[in-house]
Amino acid sequence: LHWDPVALPRHVIVYSPLDQTYVDVFNRGTTLDTEQALGLATALAGEKVSPGVLLPADTRAVMQRMLRNLSGIYAEKSNMELLKHTNAQQQMILDWGWDLEADLQRGMRAADGGGRAEEGN
Repeated sequence: LHWDPVALPRHVIVYSPLDQTYVDVFNRGTTLDTEQALGLATALAGEKVSPGVLLPADTRAVMQRMLRNLSGIYAEKSNMELLKHTNAQQQMILDWGWDLEADLQRGMRAADGGGRAEEGN
């Protein structure tokens, strides 16, 4: 199965190009058609959104968003050690132009026995 992440305001859903449906994985796997997904995005944003909000997000954007969310959680809990580490990871992605998609693909091939991740297969 292939799922694309869709970064909505304050929420993430996934899109299946195979059956052209969206799934809200954080809401018991609720299946949404395009109109329902736009309705959810509008409700989350508090204002009308364009259909472009339903375009798949790239891996880098998803990782940056996850790290920003973690930074916010760690700051709220005053966990300075994890906050410092998470902020450093965010900066690394920005500074080094880390190709997350390629790294993930190499890791998946290595996990499937298709080569060692460190060889860059």
